[in-house]
Formats: sequence, C-alpha cells, structure tokens
Amino acid sequence: MSPRSQTVALTLFGVAVVASGLVRYLTQEGGEKGLWFGIVMGGLGLVAACLSAAGKRRAALAVGAPPLALVAGWFCYESVELKGVAHAEARELVIIGVTALTAVGLVVSRPAPDATTESA
Repeated sequence: MSPRSQTVALTLFGVAVVASGLVRYLTQEGGEKGLWFGIVMGGLGLVAACLSAAGKRRAALAVGAPPLALVAGWFCYESVELKGVAHAEARELVIIGVTALTAVGLVVSRPAPDATTESA
C-alpha cells in the first residue's frame, strides 16, 4: 500500500467509526457510550492518517493499530457473540468490513521508509 493509499484508508476508517458512533447516538437510547467510542477510536484513526500524510509511517501504524484492533474486536464480539450475525445492524457490518480492509491493507503493504530515518 502506498503512503497515499495508507492515508486514504486510515481517513476512511476514522470517518466511518465516528459516523457509526454518531448514528448509534442518534438512533438508540443510551447511545452516548457509542458516540464517545466512535469519537475516540475514529479520532485516533484520523490522527494516524495525519501522521501517514506527514510521511511518518511507523508512527501512523503505532497510533492506528490499537483502534483498528479494538474496533474490530468489539464489533465482531457485539455482532457475532451478543446479537448473532442475523440480527446485526448494517452499520456494525460496514464497520467490520472497513476495519478488516484497512487492517489487511496496512499489514500486507510493503513498508516505505520513514522520512525521518532516511539517510542522506
């Protein structure tokens, strides 16, 4: 994955997670926890996208990996274990897909050198 593609993927992830939290807040009673989860995890994804855009690939991965793991873990647990896939909400399944595609893209991409570690 090129640095630009990494930035786009992390941006899409961050925006999708924030939007999912907002949808949860607007459509379900007691959705405040979902809103805060979306803001924090999506915000970390957007910070990782900014780091990636600045050419700091390792820092972007360090900041972006925990929210990817937490979001994937929580939504998979909620959709499969708690509700069952047949009763999962569309937003949950979309987030699982976006998270999985982002994580796979980041893991299988060829690492580009950081701008800070290049030798002159």
